[in-house]
Amino acid sequence: MRKFGMFRVNFNKLAHLGQIPGLDKASW
Repeated sequence: MRKFGMFRVNFNKLAHLGQIPGLDKASW
């Protein structure tokens, strides 16, 4: 759970920076 939490935070940061295509426009 702890690793998943860290992954989620990093994933959100990448999405916020626009590193992940499509996620920015999805805005979920």
